[in-house]
Amino acid sequence: MSRGAEADVPWSRCPYSCLPVSLIAEHSYCEKRLELWLNDPGERVSVPRELENAPEAARQEDAALAGRRAHERMAAAAVLVPREVAEEAARERQAIIVESGFAASFDGLPIKGIPDVACFDHGRATAVLDYKFRRSRSLELAMGERVQLYLYGYLLEESGYDASDLLLICVYAPRESGSSLARGDSEVVRAITRSARAEVEQKPERTNWRISSLELPGGFRVGVRCFFYDRRKAETELEFAAGFWHGRRPAMPTTYARKCASCLYNYLEACPDALTPFRERPGVELSCGSG
Repeated sequence: MSRGAEADVPWSRCPYSCLPVSLIAEHSYCEKRLELWLNDPGERVSVPRELENAPEAARQEDAALAGRRAHERMAAAAVLVPREVAEEAARERQAIIVESGFAASFDGLPIKGIPDVACFDHGRATAVLDYKFRRSRSLELAMGERVQLYLYGYLLEESGYDASDLLLICVYAPRESGSSLARGDSEVVRAITRSARAEVEQKPERTNWRISSLELPGGFRVGVRCFFYDRRKAETELEFAAGFWHGRRPAMPTTYARKCASCLYNYLEACPDALTPFRERPGVELSCGSG
């Protein structure tokens, strides 16, 4: 289907020329919220445009804003290289590539993602690191985080890299570490990937692994969840998302009332599928992440 072939399908209303991986991850939270956002897209899916500067949104988005600022501080310390230089390094030697965009397509949808860190060894994609900054020390891997990592793997594989042994790593860091945790710090990245591989080797019977507390160079600690890339699972997520974007099926609202209770579209009484009245809960993280 070409862009704009049918004016009423979600893809025709998307404000981006490519679907960001982070937007596809939103399917795991609530597709109805995504559909409502597409009616008048603002900066964030979780915030209706008319509330972007309202105190209601500020209170609800405190946690997400703190995470974004930690990512910004982290990115400021990273050293970026031109894409062609990064690609040459990834194919010819061991390389750690920071914030480099990868693109592919699926079912007529152009997709783009920017992993925090991608590690390569002579054309093999060996690891993807996605950093999440949280107030709590919970290591619960949200479905949106899992989807995001699977799709990064898909983009790397579609870009021509061998992804047969690609380890996908979610790193949970304290917010205050954002300024000192440079994404491309090779010592930090190697410490995380070595520890993740060691955990896999020690418990090969598992399908996903966790490190509750890993001390990194610099003295701060992070939590780690990791699992291997699986193309079949990535394509399953993409097929699900494509059905929505091409208008083959209606948006599926969440089945969790707690999400509705803190949803700003519910606050505006804009969602016909809300399971419960809006109840403000400051600090609730409403979105899936960045990237």
